Amino acid sequence: MLFEGKLYEVINMEGVGEILHGSIAILRNHPVFDGHFPDNPILPGVCTLQIVGELLSMYLDQKLMLVKSENIKFMSLVVPTGNTTLGYEISFSSKEENILSVKCTVTSNEVDVLKMKGSYLCQKN
Repeated sequence: MLFEGKLYEVINMEGVGEILHGSIAILRNHPVFDGHFPDNPILPGVCTLQIVGELLSMYLDQKLMLVKSENIKFMSLVVPTGNTTLGYEISFSSKEENILSVKCTVTSNEVDVLKMKGSYLCQKN
């Protein structure tokens, strides 16, 4: 995992079948906030997106790589504070061999932060 334990910690993760609900706590002391942006820290959108794959990888116990983004919308900024939490609702299904079709909504304080639809390649561990 690229960011787990460094940029965020998993608070909880529950899955039923092909739907995963997870919540994470953003770790404000990560160096990414020193450059993005020094006096006005914002979680980079690419990090929010990377966490989708990481949570799904943990749930499925399989390495995943985003190979196609059909629709990605960043809808709100994530400003890290003392207790910034993000909620992830991820639904997935097999599209073809070794490819998962994924839809995800990320929220912070009941505000949508990210909506995405894409495909992930299941890689061998």
